[in-house]
Amino acid sequence: MARPLAEVIGENLRLARKRAHLSQESLGQLVHIEAATLSRYENGHLAPRFATLGRLAATLKVRVKDLVGEEGARAAAPRLPRDQRELLRDYEALPAEFRRVARQLLRGLRNATK
Repeated sequence: MARPLAEVIGENLRLARKRAHLSQESLGQLVHIEAATLSRYENGHLAPRFATLGRLAATLKVRVKDLVGEEGARAAAPRLPRDQRELLRDYEALPAEFRRVARQLLRGLRNATK
């Protein structure tokens, strides 16, 4: 018997997020979703809309079909380079108010290089 799609997506999303070394909070900030909503996705209680699924896949560097398919993200999710993993760990260690400042700083730097 086939599992519900929300459960398949949830399992694949959790695997892809962990492979990317992201917390639910960090991934949520990157795709503008509350961590509680991501938790509901990962637990199979709620399936994301297609547009949200696309943003999640792009951020996690997997294909949408890797998130919705039974084969899933097990083999598809690449690891982030070491410098990016370190940056994410440093970011996650910051208090919430400093994270906001760090995001603003990074956006400013990105815009300055355009």
